[in-house]
Amino acid sequence: MSAPPTPVLAIESISKDFGGLRAIDNLSLDVRSGEILGIVGPNGAGKSVLINLITGFYRVSAGTIRFKDDEISGLSRHAISRLGITCTFQNVRLFRRMSVLENVLVANKGHAASPFASLFGVGRNKRDIDQAMEFICFMGLSERADQLAGTLAYGDARRLEIARALAGEPRLLLLDEPAAGMNEEETAALIDDIRASRTRVEAIVLVEHDMTLICELSDRMVAIDYGRKMAEGTTEEVFADPLFTKAYLGLEAGDLALENPHG
Repeated sequence: MSAPPTPVLAIESISKDFGGLRAIDNLSLDVRSGEILGIVGPNGAGKSVLINLITGFYRVSAGTIRFKDDEISGLSRHAISRLGITCTFQNVRLFRRMSVLENVLVANKGHAASPFASLFGVGRNKRDIDQAMEFICFMGLSERADQLAGTLAYGDARRLEIARALAGEPRLLLLDEPAAGMNEEETAALIDDIRASRTRVEAIVLVEHDMTLICELSDRMVAIDYGRKMAEGTTEEVFADPLFTKAYLGLEAGDLALENPHG
């Protein structure tokens, strides 16, 4: 029997302490090639801390994080980005006084030798522009390519963030609360955008409170609380887990059929 394939990302018994507070507690999970992994949990469960550990914004206090064949636990944010991990954040982070095209051009040069080289090395040659426009068109923003990012509608700003992330040609795309602040129509469009984006990366990690979006997109889910994993499996398996339903939804497992978006 052949060995299982190496995960795109393998998190092994990691913990993160802030003074006397343990934000992540002996957490293990993996992200498999081709999948969208949903990560859910109550406010303060440690979801954003986990994203910051993966991207190198924080260092683990214990345990290891491996990306493909590389241990990344001690690497800088830029070194991790250069390996192919890109993240969009809960709060929109764009260059507001630059155009949509210029924002994507910056991201397209994001593998430069330093974190600042990509900003000051924005090119205007045809090849760079064509590449940037490919991602702008992919996210449905072609008519807004020359518009200042700061003037975009909220849903379009979110699309631009994903276009910027994809322009860096990541292997693993992390989406931290991408539907935050969106209305129902914008969320529905975002679901289509994320579903299309999976063809351009090896895997996606989706951290989200919107259970409709999580259930529509996730191949597997991991539920965490107090920095610990409390459930893992398909959407149906996680929703049936009593620890998850009690901690996240405040329900008993038998009540969940009324709330489950798949129900």
